[in-house]
This record gives sequence, structure tokens and C-alpha cells, in this order.
Amino acid sequence: MSLKAKAGLIFLSLFLIYGIAHYTVQQYVVLPSFIELEASEATKDLQRAVEAIQREIHHLDHFCWDWASWDDTYKFMLSRSPDYIQSNLVLGTFADNAINLIYYLNTSGEVVWGKIYGLEREPPVQLNLPTLQRSLQNRLPAPGSGIMDTEKGPMLVVARPILTSEDKGPIRGTLIMGRFLDHDLINTLVDQAKVIFSIHPARSNPSHERKKETGTGAEDETYRIQYPGDSRLLVSTTLPDITGNPSFGITATVPRTISTKGYDTTRYALMTGLGSMLLVLVMMLFVLRQTLLKPIVKLKNHVLSIGRTGDLSARLSMKQGDEIGALALEFDRMMEKLEDKTDKLKHLNDKLKEDMQRRIEAEEALRKSEENLLRAKKMESLGLMAGGIAHDLNNILSGIVSYPELLLMELPEESPLRKPLMTIQDSGMRAAEVVTDLLTIARGVATGKEILNLNAMVHEYMGSLEHQKLVRGYPLVHFQTKLDPHLLNISGSPVHIKKALMNLMLNAAEAIEQSGTVTLSTLNRNLHEPLKGYEDVRPGEYVLLQVADTGSGIGPQDLDRIFEPFYTKKVVGRSGTGLGLAIVWNMIQGHEGYIDVKSDPNGTVFELYFPVSREERPLEKQESPVMEDYMGRGERILVVDDEETQREIACSMLVKLGYRAESVSSGEAAIAYVKKHPVDLIVLDMVMPKGINGQETYAAIIRIRPHQKAILANGYAETREVHMAQQAGAGRFIKKPYTLEEIGLAVKEEMEK
Repeated sequence: MSLKAKAGLIFLSLFLIYGIAHYTVQQYVVLPSFIELEASEATKDLQRAVEAIQREIHHLDHFCWDWASWDDTYKFMLSRSPDYIQSNLVLGTFADNAINLIYYLNTSGEVVWGKIYGLEREPPVQLNLPTLQRSLQNRLPAPGSGIMDTEKGPMLVVARPILTSEDKGPIRGTLIMGRFLDHDLINTLVDQAKVIFSIHPARSNPSHERKKETGTGAEDETYRIQYPGDSRLLVSTTLPDITGNPSFGITATVPRTISTKGYDTTRYALMTGLGSMLLVLVMMLFVLRQTLLKPIVKLKNHVLSIGRTGDLSARLSMKQGDEIGALALEFDRMMEKLEDKTDKLKHLNDKLKEDMQRRIEAEEALRKSEENLLRAKKMESLGLMAGGIAHDLNNILSGIVSYPELLLMELPEESPLRKPLMTIQDSGMRAAEVVTDLLTIARGVATGKEILNLNAMVHEYMGSLEHQKLVRGYPLVHFQTKLDPHLLNISGSPVHIKKALMNLMLNAAEAIEQSGTVTLSTLNRNLHEPLKGYEDVRPGEYVLLQVADTGSGIGPQDLDRIFEPFYTKKVVGRSGTGLGLAIVWNMIQGHEGYIDVKSDPNGTVFELYFPVSREERPLEKQESPVMEDYMGRGERILVVDDEETQREIACSMLVKLGYRAESVSSGEAAIAYVKKHPVDLIVLDMVMPKGINGQETYAAIIRIRPHQKAILANGYAETREVHMAQQAGAGRFIKKPYTLEEIGLAVKEEMEK
């Protein structure tokens, strides 16, 4: 935003703020004062009306007092003389004194004489006055005055005790006089008060949509202000009856001249203030533009011109003796210095580019090395975690795998329980395969290696049920092999290599969206120089296992992460746990080999480099033995395991095989046991966290019984402690969960040594 626009925005904001503040003051300070003044004046108008009525009541009260303190009236209350009535209580008396009601009551409140004339004065009317009589009975003989509601309308009523002309008693009764508040009387009072008002019973006080009440006036009077419209307001209060209770309402109608004048005044003040403010702001903006904005814009255009053209020799001639002029002069001096140093900087910049290029190349090499190291550490950490999980899972799975095998041996062939038990056992074995995958991730704890040939592994895999299932699952994919007939041997773990091969073939098939080819190849490769690939392969002799597909390839953003555990891009609904390539990576690391991956939109090639072994392969294994080959003959065996379930399973299997089995729950307990009871063989768990481990236990036992036979077991895999125990004389290592055949063969083999 330009300075001109900013200045305009600032002035506009000031104008709006001033306008809002001015409006707020007029609306919430000035105008309310007019309205308050108007309400005060309206209240005073109603007070004048009330005072006019009170004056009428006072005149009537004074007239009643003259009659009540008259000796003739005092005598009449005893004599009930008709002459008094004929002389004084005639129609002329009522008419001449504007009286509508005269009542004489004795001290008991009973009417001695009374008449009421209507508005037309003739003839007398009858009014029901029980309320008045009851009120007076409570007050007699005290005087009272007020307004009374009658069938003919409101009436001014006064009451005086009847006394002698010297205002002495005893009191002989009460004289009541009343005057109707008729139209003529109200008009007379309106003329006196100079305000229009009306009288109505308090219970029928009119209501309006807009109503505002305010208490004002003196003593107990409450004045209510109502606003039925914009042109007038109503102010009302209540008048007491003869008993002193509020009985009638009086409402005055007052024109809203003051508030109307207030509205006009505030509008005029607002428009005048805004106009003046606008004029001042326009003048200030003009002066600001001439003195500040134009020089600043000129300086800005000069700077932008230098930025566009790069001409550092351009100068700005601005003869202005203020800060802007000083800024322009200093800018010209800065351009002179900048121009002098530009050539030097250009020369240094060229040299710096050369140094930076060399540094970038070195940093890129370092970054790649650090990434490889970080990946290795990450995989190692995940491997340790996976190994620990696998150990616990193997302990849990022992009951699922081992107990069904024992139960199946006890059940007849026709038992309906055989099929559910075989299903449980099969599920347990498949779960154990997942644990094997986790163990494969646990780098450095792979199972024992042997001399093998990859061609034989490939032939075994191509004829396996796993491959046949893969072929059926992808009917449009063609699987083929290209094997080197003179392939050299390697030292490796058949279980892990087979698992890696299965995962690579499955990934290759899934990478082909419709039809395509997956090629499995083996060949010998002798590297005389390092190979720069996905991993840098050192010089040496290698056997290469290659899996190639014609799929859509792996994206560059995924290529660096494909070997991370649980990282997968497979389509929902197809196989994949995210462990497959992690197993491949950890397997090749455990075999001290390398992986190279090449991928483009035409397909992907995985190449696994295994170091060559010059050792010869052993003879093929004999057929699996039958159970009779590894049955025992009552030998005594001690099972050492910290898991109660594992002890029960191992003992049950050994008893089934014809041995006598005992168990203890720790290495310390095993040492104490063999001190007192010699045993033929020990089945020793290698991982017992709560005490000494299996290697420490065996080392202590052979100090007591130097030639003690033992086989080793755990739910993890072969570890350094296993090898140490075997070097000390222990026998085979078997992995949990136990199977009858595996534990039977291991025990039999060790017994026959």
C-alpha cells in the first residue's frame, strides 16, 4: 500500500472515529439530557394538575368544616328538626355551592340524612356507598378527604366531625360532602393547571407499547412516564381516596416539544461537527501531500529505477532542507560507495561460488553417509524392540501351539474336537510366522547360518505352496527364472532368505496393475571397484539375487523409506503389513551383504548381494524321524523357566515322550536343585529377567557338575549368551514355542552324546 493510500486511510479512520465519538456524545449524553428535562417538565405539569384537584378538595373541605362546626347542625343531630332540613338542605344549597352529595352520619356510622344529586341536579340519585360508610366507621370522628369511585363517576369527598361553632364537643356525628369530578370541573382544572389531564380508577390505568417509569416528585408520590408515540408523552400518578389508599389515577398528556428540539439540535451539531472535521482533514491531507508525500514518492521512484536498471551511477537532485532531503543526499553517497565496492564483490563472489560448489559436493556426500548411518541406527533400534516383542509373543503362543499337539495325541481320529484343535494349532503356527518376521527385523539375532546355494532355494520356493498361491492370486502376471548354473555357495540362514524371497516376489507381483512379468534371477558377480548404487557395495565376490518387475515403479519420494518397518504404499484390500522390505533389509544386513534398487516408470529391480563362501554344502538331510525314534526311557530332566506356562508345557511334552520331568522357576532355584538331586539333562531358558540368565545359570551348574548335559531355549533367537553356553558344553538351541518333535529330537540327540 502506498504512502498516499495509507495517509488517506489514516485520515478516513480519524474522520470515522471522530464521527462515532461525536455521535455517541450526542446520542448518549446530550439527547438524554433533553429527554430527562422533558420528563421533569412533564412531571411538574402533572403536579400542577394534582395541586388543582387538591385545591378543589381543600375548598370543599373548608365549606364542609363551616357546616360541621355550626351550632344549628350540632342541634340538628339531636333534634332531627325538619325546619333545619327545609331551610338548609334544599336543592338551591346543592346548586349554589356546586355540591352533589351531603350526608349526616351519627357516631355509629348510621345515616341521619343524606341526598345525592346527579350531574343534572334533578332529581336526586341513589348511590350505593357501602365502601365509604365502612371506611368512615373506621375513622370516625376523624376528618378525611379524597376521591371516591361511584356509579356516576369519580367524586371529591370530604368528611368533618360535627362540633359546636367553637369547635367543641362532644362529637355528635360526621358530615360528608361530595362533588362529582365532571367534565366541566375537569375543564376548569385544566385551565388552571395549563395541562390536559384525565382521571380514572387506578385498576384501569392504560398501558402502552413503549413504557418508561421514573420515580420523581416529593414524599410518597410516584410519577410514571409513558411514551405512546414520538409526538406526546403521558405522565401519571395516583390519588388517595378518603381512607388514604391510592384509588384513582391521574394522567397528563404533554407534547414532546423538548425532546423534538433535542433531536433537531443533536442532528445539527453532528452534521456541523462532521463537516468541520472533514474540512480540516482535507486541508491537512493537502498540506501533507505537498510537504511529505511528493518528496517521498520521488525518492521511492528513484530507488526503484536503480533497482530495475542496476545503474548505480544515477543520482537524485533534491534540494530540500528537511529530513527527506538529508535522506536523499545520504542515499546518493551510499550509491557512490556501493558502486566502488561492486566490482570487488563481483570478483569475490566468483571465487566464493567455486568454494561453495566444492563444499556442496562434500556436504552431499556427508549427508548421504549420515542418512545411511541414521537408517542403520533406526533399523537397529526397531530390531531390538521387535526382538523383545517377539520374545513375549513366543511365550504367549506356546500354549496355543503346544497344547493342541498334546491334546491331538490323546484324541481318537473320529473325535469332533480334532478339527477345532488343528485349527487352533494352525493359527498359532501362523502367528509364530509373524513372530519370525519380527525376529528377522531384530538385526544381529538371526538364526544359525549354513552353507547353501541360492539356486536350490529358488527351486524350493518356486515349488512351494506360497508361490502357487501367489500365481493363483495374480493370473495376469507371468513368473519366470533365469538361474546361473555355475552359481557359487553362500553362508546364510535358509529361513530368513526364503522369507525375503517371498516378500520380494509378492511386492513385484503387486507392483503390476494389470499384466506383466516378474523375473527371478541369480548370477555370480566379482566387483573390483566400489559400486555406487542404492547402497555403496564394496569390492569382492558376491552371489546376486535379482527380482525384476514390469510395474509402474517406485516414486522418488518413497524410495528412501521403502525399507522402514510399517511404511507401505500398497492398495487397500491387498496384502501387506509394512514389514516385508524391512525383513529383506535386515536379512541382507545380517548376512553382511548389500541391496541395490533401480526403479523407473517401466519397472523396478531389487538386487541382493551375498558374500561368496568357498565351503562345500553338506549332504542333504535325511527324512524326518518318527516319534518312536526320540522317545525316552525314564531319564530325569529338569526344566528351568521363569514362565509357569512354559514349565507346564515342557514338562507335559517330556512326560509324553517317556521322561521324568521336574521344573523350577529361576536359575538360582536350578542351582540349588542340582546340588541335591542329580539330573540327566536340563532344559534351560536363556532369558529370565528377574534373576540370573541361562548362561550364568549353566556356568554355575557345571562348576557343581562339570559334565552336566543341557539344551538351551528361548522365545527370541540365538544370542551371544547362547553361543557362550554352548562353548561351555551345552547342547542344541531350540526356539519357543515348543513342538513335540523339536524338543524330543534335541533331548534325544543330547542324551546320546
